[in-house]
Amino acid sequence: MGRSRLRAPFGNRSDNGELLFLDMKSLDEGGDGPHGVMSGTTGSGKSTLVRTVIESLMLSHPPEELQFVLADLKGGSAVKPFAGVPHVSRIITDLEEDQALMERFLDALWGEIARRKAICDSAGVDDAKEYNSVRARMRARGQDMAPLPMLVVVIDEFYEWFRIMPTAVDVLDSIGRQGRAYWIHLMMASQTIESRAEKLMENMGYRLVLKARTAGAAQAAGVPNAVNLPAQAGLGYFRKSLEDIIRFQAEFLWRDYFQPGVSIDGEEAPALVHSIDYIRPQLFTNSFTPLEVSVGGPDIEPVVAQPNGEVLESDDIEGGEDEDEEGVRTPKVGTVIIDQLRKIKFEPYRLWQPPLTQPVAIDDLVNRFLGRPWHKEYGSACNLVFPIGIIDRPYKHDQPPWTVDTSGPGANVLILGAGGSGKTTALQTLICSAALTHTPQQVQFYCLAYSSTALTTVSRIPHVGEVAGPTDPYGVRRTVAELLALVRERKRSFLECGIASMEMFRRRKFGGEAGPVPDDGFGDVYLVIDNYRALAEENEVLIEQVNVIINQGPSFGVHVVVTADRESELRPPVRSGFGSRIELRLAAVEDAKLVRSRFAKDVPVKPGRGMVAVNYVRLDSDPQAGLHTLVARPALGSTPDNVFECDSVVAAVSRLTSAQAPPVRRLPARFGVEQVRELASRDTRQGVGAGGIAWAISELDLAPVYLNFAENSHLMVTGRRECGRTTTLATIMSEIGRLYAPGASSAPPPAPGRPSAQVWLVDPRRQLLTALGSDYVERFAYNLDGVVAMMGELAAALAGREPPPGLSAEELLSRSWWSGPEIFLIVDDIQQLPPGFDSPLHKAVPFVNRAADVGLHVIVTRTFGGWSSAGSDPMLRALHQANAPLLVMDADPDEGFIRGKMKGGPLPRGRGLLMAEDTGVFVQVAATEVRR
Repeated sequence: MGRSRLRAPFGNRSDNGELLFLDMKSLDEGGDGPHGVMSGTTGSGKSTLVRTVIESLMLSHPPEELQFVLADLKGGSAVKPFAGVPHVSRIITDLEEDQALMERFLDALWGEIARRKAICDSAGVDDAKEYNSVRARMRARGQDMAPLPMLVVVIDEFYEWFRIMPTAVDVLDSIGRQGRAYWIHLMMASQTIESRAEKLMENMGYRLVLKARTAGAAQAAGVPNAVNLPAQAGLGYFRKSLEDIIRFQAEFLWRDYFQPGVSIDGEEAPALVHSIDYIRPQLFTNSFTPLEVSVGGPDIEPVVAQPNGEVLESDDIEGGEDEDEEGVRTPKVGTVIIDQLRKIKFEPYRLWQPPLTQPVAIDDLVNRFLGRPWHKEYGSACNLVFPIGIIDRPYKHDQPPWTVDTSGPGANVLILGAGGSGKTTALQTLICSAALTHTPQQVQFYCLAYSSTALTTVSRIPHVGEVAGPTDPYGVRRTVAELLALVRERKRSFLECGIASMEMFRRRKFGGEAGPVPDDGFGDVYLVIDNYRALAEENEVLIEQVNVIINQGPSFGVHVVVTADRESELRPPVRSGFGSRIELRLAAVEDAKLVRSRFAKDVPVKPGRGMVAVNYVRLDSDPQAGLHTLVARPALGSTPDNVFECDSVVAAVSRLTSAQAPPVRRLPARFGVEQVRELASRDTRQGVGAGGIAWAISELDLAPVYLNFAENSHLMVTGRRECGRTTTLATIMSEIGRLYAPGASSAPPPAPGRPSAQVWLVDPRRQLLTALGSDYVERFAYNLDGVVAMMGELAAALAGREPPPGLSAEELLSRSWWSGPEIFLIVDDIQQLPPGFDSPLHKAVPFVNRAADVGLHVIVTRTFGGWSSAGSDPMLRALHQANAPLLVMDADPDEGFIRGKMKGGPLPRGRGLLMAEDTGVFVQVAATEVRR
């Protein structure tokens, strides 16, 4: 790499025909560079001259010593022919279409300067020249070093760049000044040059100036006389300095090429005969080699070209290739040379990665992340890190996987983005990524699709146990209930198994570490909610349960992944509960936390595009500057680019595993009282009323629901026709008959130690008369007069049980001042009785709040219509004041809030929302046959 480095011929002097060389080395090395400019108006041959200089340099330098980055603001006619040549690191065209691409290109150049500086620093040298000298000595000793070739950056139509992005002048000037020490050379070309490029021109060495369109452009180019040049392609001035200006005619390599000895226009082309000045072929090199003495003469055999020599063609060359009337194309000299150069085996360093226009397929992404095909050693990466897309790092010249780590502080994931930003696709991709990296035993997903039906495409992936949406409210409730129950169960089972953390749980269950683990059938579980706000607006009770999982679940391997348009849509207590954050194109840039808002506004309006903070050290950059990201496509690479359904992932994963995530357990449409009793017989829970009246099954944990008299003595039931109100009373009466001895006046005394019960029944429709025998039912009434008389007797009986004055604390606690059966006042369809002051129940009302003292339990049903006016009934008002639990069965949500922020809604028969103070849980009432 001596004098001939970066020195190549490009044309001839106009005055004497002498061959002209362009020397792109720095002035201190005897060259004309390190940077230069070409200019020429339309038709002057500028693009052809650009190609000629590039091709000449390629012919005189092997690709391991010289590399090109070829950029064009427009279509790229000057540079596209060099595609596939090993000297070319990258061809970049159409930069004018997107200013972000221009900034990205400059970022890549800055990154290349930094990379080359780091290489030189690692070798203890100051610049590329010294580095390559050291490398040459080391290679002579048999020790190799990383290559550091010369890099020529060609920018065609740079004037358009400066017009679109005025700051590019200063940036390119800085790149030129700093890059020269590391063998980075700029070759700028444009149809015209104006004053805005003046600063950059000061740093330019050589100037190849073809015909200028205006005197101003010629003056700016540094050769005023260029405006007077005739309209002849390739004719121009070569300016090395103010005094050294040479007029030249550029070489035209795009002339027709004909192989010697091949027929031309029907005549045999003559074979080449050596002249007396013939020189044998020499070794290809850019070093000085003295010519040997000519060996020609008449006795030398002529060199004849092979008629079947291969000639490749290119359709991308400016000016095209001529076709005769039969459509046969004539190759060009430049094309033939380029095709031969393409045969050199060399892979250049790629300092420009493709822009983020097309999302990568999920399997290609996972393979890149794992460093192997995903199906090999399937499930061995049980670290809960999921690749979901790629990060564009132009400064680092790479596009590493964009990952989400849910194993520790980032257990919960928040995906933020405006409408149409690709939030649902991000969820699909995350689930597919987990399915390709983990087994169904390791991770399970349960999805609530409140944004669109797109999320249902993951439902058949073996790792997915449920996908439910607003059309399946029961499925939604059961999904949340199942995971909330898992959190509660693991609180207990982790203590029993001595598990101190999820890391220990994973090591024991999947890593081979000794020790017991809970036998709950789950690994790490993910509750996925697409559109948190929609779920919160639909179901206040459910969103509170979700919030419990958000705050408590990660400690027990239950994660929550949610999407939202704005962070403010999340309830304040859980906004800090998401350690992992994905920011797509935001609805409001002030929501940006990963990058500064001024960077977040640059995310393009394209689905899947987002931004993360710079994840490497760059001294000249804001640490919260943005790196663009693109979510991967949730389909395999074997599918078309426009496929975003997960069917291909389903098929591929199903071929590897037959395991399946546990499905969400659902309550049957009918649940018999005997089944509830069987569950109750095995119930060992404390503080839930176990051992008492079991009348329903909870959706939360599919466990029995009791009338817990330790907390409240009463129950209200409401709902529309045929919802199961009367069945609820029949089930409770059936349980009274199972747990209590008969307590009516006509019944024999109960066995010692067994409690007894006495029922006072108001049954206008007479459907409960046979639910219990007469030895339980003390009184019953079905009309107004009967109810009035019965309430008088009941009030008298209860008055006799009121505690007298002067009792001790022990006597009050033991309730020893009276004995006898527990009294159950059961009223079916209270709306059929007069309300207000005319209520026949008013005599019993005063005892509602003193029920524990007198052994009273009031259980009332009412139709749901007009529930807002139910407070006019004194009995219902008293029960409400006593905080009696309220079961709301099938109801009209338009009635508004019933208790707190809880509403009713359509429900199947036997199903209801059991409201206790400000909390609620859905239950299924055990079915008992009712007389019709």
